[in-house]
Amino acid sequence: MAAMNLIPELKPFKSRQVEKCTVMASIAAIESDMGWYYLSCKVCAKKMLTVPNDTIDDDDEDNVVSHIYYCPKCKTYTPKLLPRFVFSSY
Repeated sequence: MAAMNLIPELKPFKSRQVEKCTVMASIAAIESDMGWYYLSCKVCAKKMLTVPNDTIDDDDEDNVVSHIYYCPKCKTYTPKLLPRFVFSSY
């Protein structure tokens, strides 16, 4: 089993080498003032932009999608979406 370290013991980081690790944590509180996740592009990982859906037919009541997602890096209006979570530690 790998050695366990507390977060304060990791500063300054002992290595700049990229490694995999498992983080075990307990959630003490959720800051509801800030968004805790955002939708990103699965291909390039950039945050999606929400743009108005100009293809809405005003006579079609079933079509309630008022916006679509756009990836500015991939330049596509049909990106594969992936939720990414915001994490901060204190």
